[in-house]
Amino acid sequence: MTPKAFYTLAAVTGVAIVATGAAIASQYNAYSIQRPTDASFFPALREDRSAVARLVIDTPRYDLELARDGDRWVVANQGGYPVNSTQVMNLIDGLAALRPFEAKTTNPELYPEVWVEEPGSEGAAASYLEAENAAGEPLAAMIVGKISNSIGFNPLGGTFVRKPGEDQVWLAEGRVGIPLTFTDWFQQIVHVSGPDLRRITIREGGEVVFEAAKVDLTLGRYELVSVKDPGIEGEIIASDTNVKQMGQGVVSTTFDQARAESEIAFADTDRIVIFETAKEMTLSVQLHEQDGVVWAKYIATAPEGSEGAAQAAQITERTGGYAFKLPAYRLTPLQRTVASLVEPKPADGAVPQPGGDMNQFILQQDPAAAIPLIRPEQR
Repeated sequence: MTPKAFYTLAAVTGVAIVATGAAIASQYNAYSIQRPTDASFFPALREDRSAVARLVIDTPRYDLELARDGDRWVVANQGGYPVNSTQVMNLIDGLAALRPFEAKTTNPELYPEVWVEEPGSEGAAASYLEAENAAGEPLAAMIVGKISNSIGFNPLGGTFVRKPGEDQVWLAEGRVGIPLTFTDWFQQIVHVSGPDLRRITIREGGEVVFEAAKVDLTLGRYELVSVKDPGIEGEIIASDTNVKQMGQGVVSTTFDQARAESEIAFADTDRIVIFETAKEMTLSVQLHEQDGVVWAKYIATAPEGSEGAAQAAQITERTGGYAFKLPAYRLTPLQRTVASLVEPKPADGAVPQPGGDMNQFILQQDPAAAIPLIRPEQR
């Protein structure tokens, strides 16, 4: 390439870069001009976010009614169970910060395209948010739809929204952080690792019907301590795999619904599964069926100063005074029949190899699949 050609190419390239930069700047400025500087969908909420005392969240997967209780937030339609307050504040902040950016369609036939159809209608993907102050006065109400990436350089992003009762759909500046699933609002209520479990006992009708323990901790295999009426003739041993599966009720445990314990008629005749750990913690799970739903109550204890005392205190803090409806894949192992927890002793006397840690038996499941839709008529 000759020097003349090189300099000509460099000059052309420079002009192109400047032109591109100008176009980008022009686009950014255009968005800056369109973006309102003081407009707000909810001026009162934006002015005082602490005024919110009640929130209604209705999504295609779940619905919640949250209420402020002193310095914390609780789920009013879930027995007053405490919710992650950070999630609540993030949602309020996002709702308060929403600002109209661009008017879109007013045609209801197009609402499903951006998920702002009537919440709760058949096939609807829209979510509904409502905020009130302590006097019950409305502060905000919004149908929240699809996230949009069309606002270009705006770091706040965009969301399609529509006010209830209005036809106008807006592309709003900002995003509202609505947790995808019900469980995202809460911490795990119980977590005990499989290797930490040492003994599992089942009581039914007030008496022990099954007990198994890890006698040789190097093997980690459950050995049968006692059993009542297993329905199997001849010599039997503990079914290590099935016994370990029972631990699914106490490892990384979440819940589908919560109720105040006082609302559930727990009785001494209920099945109680008792887990004992290497850290000297005893954790019992009491199961009671009421109105077709099986509820679980957790009680954790440990000697003062023991390694398990802090863990027991944490479990008590998260579960004390409440009953929980567990996902089916957590509950079913706790309901295993005694007969399924034992097996015939091999004829040659060889003991089966350990079944491994219970965590390997946890079924892979979409967390959202266990989330019930709790409609107003079910409250």
